[in-house]
Amino acid sequence: MDERHWKVLFIDDDEAICKVMSIDLTDAGYQVFTAADGESGINLLKKEPCQIVITDIRMPGIDGIEVVRRIKEGDPDVEVIVVTGHGDMHLAVEGPPARRL
Repeated sequence: MDERHWKVLFIDDDEAICKVMSIDLTDAGYQVFTAADGESGINLLKKEPCQIVITDIRMPGIDGIEVVRRIKEGDPDVEVIVVTGHGDMHLAVEGPPARRL
């Protein structure tokens, strides 16, 4: 699939960050969906399959690490990018291993 037609799901509990990222990714040519928490993001992904998911680590309910686990169980080919605004090296190391490109 041509990357210009890729769908991106952005999951973050900060509404302002979701709004800014949605604008930036849309301007870059992606179709963007947003979710305010991990559970709603996973449910949205079931309805709107996306090639890329960008998720925050720290969110209410299920965290970004659990989001990655659930997404990869359902479709290991979905690219997942985990971001955080917190400088928590321990949590970053604890996360799933990165896939080398």
